[in-house]
Amino acid sequence: MTAICRMLTLGAVFLALTGCDGESLTLELTPPVPALAAPSLARDRGTSEYLDRSAVKGPVEEKGQTGVDIALEWSNKYAAVSEQMLEIQRENQKLADTNRELNSQVAALEAGLGVARTELGDANEMLRQMSMDLEKWKGNVLGFRKEMRGAEQAQLDALIKILHLLGGEVPKTASSQADQAQLSSSEEPTGAPTQ
Repeated sequence: MTAICRMLTLGAVFLALTGCDGESLTLELTPPVPALAAPSLARDRGTSEYLDRSAVKGPVEEKGQTGVDIALEWSNKYAAVSEQMLEIQRENQKLADTNRELNSQVAALEAGLGVARTELGDANEMLRQMSMDLEKWKGNVLGFRKEMRGAEQAQLDALIKILHLLGGEVPKTASSQADQAQLSSSEEPTGAPTQ
C-alpha cells in the first residue's frame, strides 16, 4: 500500500515538474463524448436552469450579499449548532451518569435478590419439613386415638360381660344396645340357633 502511495506521489511530482496539468491527462484518458450529447451539455452550460434543479444555490445573486456577509451568516449558524451540540453533549453526560448510578443500584439489588432467594429457598424447605412432621404427628395422634377408643371399647365390653355374669343389668341406651347386640353375636357359637 505504501509502495503505491510512493509511486503516485512520485508521478505527481514528475508531472508538476514537467509542466503537465491534470486536465490534459483526463481529456486523453476519457472516451470521446458522442455527438448527440454535446449540444445538450452546451445548452445546459449556457443557462442556469440546471442550477435551479440542483441543491447548489447562488446566495450572492439572490440576496445581494457580499462574501463577508455570507461568512458571518455561516459563522452564526456554526455558533448556534455548536451551542446545540454542547447542550446535547451535556444531556448525554447526564444520561450516562444516571445510567451508571442505575447500573450500580441494579448490581446491589441483584445481590440482595440472590440473598432473598436463598433465604426463601431455606424457608420453603423448612416449611416442607414442618408440614411433613405435622402430617406424621397427625397420623400418630389419630392412630393413638383409634387405639385408645379400641382399648376403651374392649374395657367396656369386658365390664358388660362381668356384669352379665354377676347377674347385673346394664341400662339400655342406643349405644349400649348396639354394644349389646354386638356382644351377644360374639358370645354365641356360630352354629347355635338364635332366640
